[in-house]
Amino acid sequence: MKELYEYVNEETIYHNLRVMNRNYEDQLDHLMIFKVTFQNILNIVFPRYDEHFKAPYCDKYLEKQT
Repeated sequence: MKELYEYVNEETIYHNLRVMNRNYEDQLDHLMIFKVTFQNILNIVFPRYDEHFKAPYCDKYLEKQT
């Protein structure tokens, strides 16, 4: 005998996906704002610091110097 699958209301699934997508997009926007703010503050404290690195968010750039 073939087993039947459990019914799940698709509206709740799609609603959850939309909510998660909105949260993801919102977090991406905040991340972009934080990165720009970080760059601006870093340029104030250490002028021309970003000119020494190819990519501002690579591991070497963010690595703590010991």
